[in-house]
Amino acid sequence: MTEFIAVISYQLSVISYQLSIISYQLSRAKLVQVIQSLIRRDFPKNNRSTILAFFEKTPVRC
Repeated sequence: MTEFIAVISYQLSVISYQLSIISYQLSRAKLVQVIQSLIRRDFPKNNRSTILAFFEKTPVRC
């Protein structure tokens, strides 16, 4: 019975870790969206496409 509880505890900790990674990735993706919207709003059109292309080609990493 103790081993069963230990296994369940370990599995829950793994799930918690995976959820924290997902949460981090989502917050990072949201940050990229905010930066892109600020660039669209604040930069003139000729510079805007170059900067946005950088963000679109750069993958979101964790």
